[in-house]
Amino acid sequence: QEDPRAWGYHAVVWRGGAFVLYQRDATMRGFMPSGQLIDAGTQARLPLTPPAGTAHVVLHLALLVPGSVTINETTFTGTAGLHMIPLAEVPATLTVGAPESGAVIVRGVAYHDAGSTTTPLRQANTVVAQLRSSVRDLVVETEAHVVLDQIGPVQIAIDIWDTARGVQYGWYGAVLPPNHTGVLRMTLDLASGTMNGEMDGTSLPLGSTFAGIRPGSYMARLQVGAGATILATPIPLFQFVVDAENRIGAVRSYQLQTLVATPAHIIAPPIAHVADDTALYAHMPAQLRASPRQVVNLLLSWRALRDGTDERSVLLHLLDAQGNRVAQFDGPPGAGMTPTRAWRAGDIILDARQLTLPTDLVPGTYTLMVGMYRWPSLEAVPLIVDDQPNTTTTLRIPVVVEK
Repeated sequence: QEDPRAWGYHAVVWRGGAFVLYQRDATMRGFMPSGQLIDAGTQARLPLTPPAGTAHVVLHLALLVPGSVTINETTFTGTAGLHMIPLAEVPATLTVGAPESGAVIVRGVAYHDAGSTTTPLRQANTVVAQLRSSVRDLVVETEAHVVLDQIGPVQIAIDIWDTARGVQYGWYGAVLPPNHTGVLRMTLDLASGTMNGEMDGTSLPLGSTFAGIRPGSYMARLQVGAGATILATPIPLFQFVVDAENRIGAVRSYQLQTLVATPAHIIAPPIAHVADDTALYAHMPAQLRASPRQVVNLLLSWRALRDGTDERSVLLHLLDAQGNRVAQFDGPPGAGMTPTRAWRAGDIILDARQLTLPTDLVPGTYTLMVGMYRWPSLEAVPLIVDDQPNTTTTLRIPVVVEK
């Protein structure tokens, strides 16, 4: 799920289902990941170790709020989100100063043997987060300053497991709308398993599953996802131990963590276009396999190519070999949080869907139909699958139902 562009991989040379092979930029000499947080109004020195032949350096910098950042002797002013900032020379050290208005995250430094531009580039469709966890007795508070730059809805969750033994303590999460910036605070009472949530000081309902207190060594990680799809490597937040008498102890937090993530599947070319205003990216294999009674989790990602469209709903139908509809999940994209009339050019709408298969479904090959129709007229919207010449109204995905 990591963004390959950070490591210099841009061109797609092959794609098969959920797998994509990228080609590295010929000018790329190396990439130095960082993740360092620079607090508001402070500076940090970053020593550079450019490989031999480096002639061009690009700083990957994420802002948590709009503001001006000083980089050695220059000033860069940007919006909240991720930016690629080319440097005019290859310095031995970078001194980066965060604005008074908020912190910045140094994602890393890319080294090239040639430079094609000196213009900073904003990389949209990115999740940026600054995470702090603190412990007071058996209460753990996690504060997440989150920026969703032209992407969403995104689920921010804390998942707690004893992974070695396969024992879960609990899961707690909230779904944030696209283009959201704010501070999410989640406070967990370990003794009772109850979690309270706030967004910018206002109470926020959380989805939760508390499995109970059982002996084990637990790690809590922050998950960024859409439905059942994890969009970035989970971030460790805190850990604790439950002994044989179910007493909780050894509670420790990681205090400070950072996250900058662009879902990899939206970087590959789209698999289809809807009319002339929407591109479709799908995070799924070329062929799905499932069983009766199973819930099939899908992530459809829609990119708006222009501001606003007519009101539309998403079609998701499962057909048998005779063309009979045996299951469906229609509805507005993004669980209704993102109506198409409100889309803005460049937005990525993460549309997580669950299709429950009937219990009496006969094993065999089925077809999953994906498309859009106008609401309330139910008129199908034309769709072009990118590797096929003809216009249709649905994308067709084979589904093999097994016993």
